[in-house]
Amino acid sequence: RVSVEFWGAYPSNNLLINDSFLFVEKLIGETWEPVFFDRDIETIMEWKRFGLDSSIITIRWQIPAGTEGRFRIRHQGYSRDITEELTPYEGISSEFTVAR
Repeated sequence: RVSVEFWGAYPSNNLLINDSFLFVEKLIGETWEPVFFDRDIETIMEWKRFGLDSSIITIRWQIPAGTEGRFRIRHQGYSRDITEELTPYEGISSEFTVAR
């Protein structure tokens, strides 16, 4: 299992109905390709309030048997300021290798 934490924002600021809050990306050639999303059973995203105006987003990926390669985890969301304006943000984990 892989677990990463990001500073983030309240997920309900924008529910990303046709998108995803998280991506497990695999390096294929020179391109990072999404292979798992928040809708997949292998992934979990947990949100926790931190203080008055911050959040910690924890993403866990249960690595399926037989998986190998170079991976990273990407999180995206929207922050809301005091004027209610939404601003997109993104965080990317360090790269890691999964080997058999």
